[in-house]
Amino acid sequence: MTLHPVTLFAAIASCAVSFIPSVADASSAETSLTPPGAPAPVLRSLDQIEPRTPISEPCIITQPGSYYLTGNITTTSYGITIRTNNVTLDLMGYTLSGDRGASDYGIWVDGSSTAIRSGVCIRNGTVSTFGYGVLLGNARGCRLENIACTTNLNHGIYLRGDSGICKDNILRHCLSIANGFGIVLGATSSGACEGNRITDCLVERNGAYGVILNGNGGSCTFNEVLSSVIRDNKNNGVFMDGSFSGFCFGNTIRNCLINNNGQNGVDMQAYQGTCSGNRIINCGLGANSLYGLYVYYASENCFWGNNLSASGTANLATENSSGNYILQNASFGAPASYIVDINQAYGPLVTAAGELSITGSAAHPWANFSR
Repeated sequence: MTLHPVTLFAAIASCAVSFIPSVADASSAETSLTPPGAPAPVLRSLDQIEPRTPISEPCIITQPGSYYLTGNITTTSYGITIRTNNVTLDLMGYTLSGDRGASDYGIWVDGSSTAIRSGVCIRNGTVSTFGYGVLLGNARGCRLENIACTTNLNHGIYLRGDSGICKDNILRHCLSIANGFGIVLGATSSGACEGNRITDCLVERNGAYGVILNGNGGSCTFNEVLSSVIRDNKNNGVFMDGSFSGFCFGNTIRNCLINNNGQNGVDMQAYQGTCSGNRIINCGLGANSLYGLYVYYASENCFWGNNLSASGTANLATENSSGNYILQNASFGAPASYIVDINQAYGPLVTAAGELSITGSAAHPWANFSR
């Protein structure tokens, strides 16, 4: 039997009506539309998300946690000492300042050979006019971010492996300006300074060296200085030292601008020690007073793809060294472009002007250029 469309629609409608609850059904469920009370906040405060402890005066931090400055702090002694792990210290844009006492520290991460500090982050502020700005002593996996260390008597930033190890720390977006020394990675008393990274930093106008990788007395290995500007320092821009039984090995300086320093742009030395396996790659070394890159008793390093210009004595020189690789560098505007010992390995020196040949020395894959 076939139903008429109107009859079929009426049958469907009558079925649907049977599923609609009546007013009596709704009232029997005793459902109330009245809210239980006034709306309450559901968001948590910053202190609930990350409980933080305010600091308004010099102190010693002995408990893990998050700390922040409430204003500028001035002291005639130490600033803030951290003697525990897993601490975040936010300077909140304020300045921690001292009276240039020679042995005073602005911020000291105080580790030892038997108690290596880890998980410390220090950020967002200025540390000025202490003996030392920021010291990481026997620290591992710590960070300095957006810190400016200025006019400190000795070191602006000091990473020290003292009879222990200072390893895998990161310095990012930091400034070290007008201190005695800029940034120092030092291995003393047979300690080690290893695997640290300095990136996107400005190091300028320091009274002695800009950046030091110091294995003199210990081991300074596999550290990196990346994409940083190191300029106008009174002595060397970068000093890599493995002298006197020290060990300076496997470090990398890459994509840095190192210019206008009072002696050498990069100085590598290893008299009676070891300074080898290091790399200077894709850096601009210009207008340094003596040498752009000077290598003394340092062997088996690699200098690759650098732009060397207008240093006072020579752009690149090796002395009492052997087995260094000198590849794809460009040198111009100096009294002497390259002064190297005969027992180095280097690409041919191309001095031609005008359009370069597609054959011969100019096409050599390791060619160095000079004008």
